[in-house]
Amino acid sequence: MPGKKLLLFSSIAVLLVVVIGVFAYRHWHLNDGQGEREKMLSLMPEDASTVAYVDLAQLRATPVLAALFRWAPKPTIEDDYGKFLQGTGFNYETDLDRVALAIRREPHEMPAFAVAEGRFDRKKIESYASQYSSLKTANGKTLFAIPLNGWNRKVFFTFLRSDQIEWANESSFFFC
Repeated sequence: MPGKKLLLFSSIAVLLVVVIGVFAYRHWHLNDGQGEREKMLSLMPEDASTVAYVDLAQLRATPVLAALFRWAPKPTIEDDYGKFLQGTGFNYETDLDRVALAIRREPHEMPAFAVAEGRFDRKKIESYASQYSSLKTANGKTLFAIPLNGWNRKVFFTFLRSDQIEWANESSFFFC
């Protein structure tokens, strides 16, 4: 009998270690994407009326979206975007992985702020943006202010990391 008790307790101990191991693995490894989502969402302005998050890399991997893209007509590339694509090498359809967007509803405007992650060639993008924008410094970051064609407005962006940028249509988001 003592051998059976030892075997029973050993089996329970092994089972307990396996269960703890599975929970630990799920907690620390399977939630990595969720951790990135939480980090991006924590950068959103607190006074936003609307906040949205889209994992485009995960969405692109779905067969439904691939079928939809095969059926959809290919839009023509506008001149401005064609120049941007050629100058930076950045194609939002393939290089943009995740986006968190915040919008503030105001009486006559709709200020928007976004954090985007993807594959950016920072040197090319900064070089391209320098041709068309003015530069400011905000909280130790280089802020690019790019005028919109045909509008009396600008859009602003800065790099947080080589794979992450902040973008807004109002500079006040950067000087908070």
